[in-house]
Amino acid sequence: MFNSLIKPLYTDRTCPYIDKQYSCIKNGRKDSYYLHWEWKPDDCMLPRWGEFENGEEGYEELETAVSYRVALRTWANWIDSTIDPSKTKVFFTTMSPSHQKNKEWGNVNGIRCFNETRPVTKKGHWGTGSNKEMMNVVASVMRRMKVPVTVLNVTQLSEYRIDAHTSIYGELQGKLLTNEQRADPLHFADCIHWCLPGVPDTWNQLLFAYL
Repeated sequence: MFNSLIKPLYTDRTCPYIDKQYSCIKNGRKDSYYLHWEWKPDDCMLPRWGEFENGEEGYEELETAVSYRVALRTWANWIDSTIDPSKTKVFFTTMSPSHQKNKEWGNVNGIRCFNETRPVTKKGHWGTGSNKEMMNVVASVMRRMKVPVTVLNVTQLSEYRIDAHTSIYGELQGKLLTNEQRADPLHFADCIHWCLPGVPDTWNQLLFAYL
């Protein structure tokens, strides 16, 4: 199902700009599978001299997305009235998913993203950490804009990467987790932020490919 691994271009030891919150290897993480940030299903290939499918359509809009639609329309109106598309290209990146409910990827005995070392292998995986209503708002607002906008759909791509969060290898209020806190992943595992190098590098790769 998955393509071959590609090694990262840097490490959290060679890059001086990575905040220690995201330096999982420095912080004691032993596995390194997640570092190969071009893990991707066959139907989600990164572009090479060609096009990348956004996949942002087909989501049902619910009442809770109304405020987001208002905000996004304000942004879209500013883009349409201000940006000259012959001089400027506009990109919109979708939300970063979190992984809080281990049952969603079949690990009923797990604790959120703690101790996950492999991506989800089931095609079409979509968890509650991503908001489909918001995705639908993005698609509908972009379709009505005068200035063309390239939507970088990093949400579903990143949904597979349950293994790439900082988990217990991050910080809490500016300090690394203590041994006692690491022993309590139910309360202290960070399943929102990502280790670096890691998944955010794939987002940059998509942008670079479009450019």
